[in-house]
This record gives sequence, structure tokens and C-alpha cells, in this order.
Amino acid sequence: MVETPGFTVQPLKPEDAREVAKLHVQIFPEYFLAHMGEEFLSLYYAQFAVRPGYGCVAVRDGRIVGFVTGTPDTAAVYNQFYRRNFFRLAWIALKRFFADAFIRREIGARIQHILNAVRSLFTRKTTKKAPSISKVTTRLLSIGVDPICRGQGVADALTDLFCSQLANDGHAQVGLSVFADNARAIGFYIRDGWVLEGKTEQYAYFARPTNKV
Repeated sequence: MVETPGFTVQPLKPEDAREVAKLHVQIFPEYFLAHMGEEFLSLYYAQFAVRPGYGCVAVRDGRIVGFVTGTPDTAAVYNQFYRRNFFRLAWIALKRFFADAFIRREIGARIQHILNAVRSLFTRKTTKKAPSISKVTTRLLSIGVDPICRGQGVADALTDLFCSQLANDGHAQVGLSVFADNARAIGFYIRDGWVLEGKTEQYAYFARPTNKV
């Protein structure tokens, strides 16, 4: 746990998942996972409270105002997520498909996730990793800060504790991808010590040592 003026940063616990889910929907309302709803996201973020998941939350006045999650084994986390929650996830996805036109439009692009979910019922082998130009397998997958708390060092404190957790477990580097047109996020990562690995039309890929130099 890290005490910082105005807020505390601490490891993500399973009971934090529902509040993190609500914050995710607030911060990223236009993204696919937000359209899947808080129930889906609660199950998703609970995976990062246990290994091979890693997660941290920032708390101010008893309320979660920021979060970060990631893993050195993305395929294992998703396989675990599907196996543990398959029937609940299927029911949630069915409800969201009929209730949300955005989900109906975008579901085709997620067909590989659907196939991986079905495959997880029959095998414990992890699914293949998605193609990436990054050579760093340990990934920061999600980070968000309540808009009213931005500019107060919350994101910096979250990434610092997150990277410290990884370093303590022997992971020397961590990478991430971000939409190439997200100038605000890219500016933060550069200030926070992340180095651009490469870029495609859609994504920019960054990496940094888990121990700052």
C-alpha cells in the first residue's frame, strides 16, 4: 500500500471488482466492455485480484477513484475468466446482444473471444496470444482515473505500485497498447517513462522497465 496526499494506492481485492466496474463504465462509456455492463465487468476485474492477474486501486475518502490491471500471461487470465464464469457470461452476453445495438454491431469483431470462451470449457490450455508488434509479454491491460481526480498524480501512483508488484515477482518489463489517436493517454505514458515500441494505424505500443531508472 502507498500513502499519497489525498489518496491511497493499494492492491486490488476481489471485493473491489464491482466498484471498479462502475468506474470503468463512467470513464469509458463508449467502449465495448462498458456496453457489456457492470455485471460482466465485475466478473472481469475480479480476475486481476489473483495471480496471474495484477491490479491496484486508488482510494480517496473510502471511494475507488482509479484502477490499473495487467498480467504477464494474458491468455491464462482470459482462459480462467471464461472457465470460471462461462454460463453467467453467456447469459449476460445474450441479454446485452438483444438490449444494445452497439453490441450487435460490434460482436463480429469479437468472434475470437467467443470461440476462446467455448474452447475453455473443454481444455485448460491457454489460448493463443493475439498478434502484436510488441515483444514484451507482460501487459498493462486497463487503467482509468475518475475525471475529477485527474492531474493529481493518481495514475502515476497506480502505475508505480503496479510495476513494483511485477518487479517483486521477477518481471523486468511491462508493455501496453493505446489507441494511436489518444493524445492525452500517450502524453501521460511518455511522461511516466514509457518508450514507444512501434505504431500501427490503430494502436501505439509502449514499454518500460518495471523498476524505474
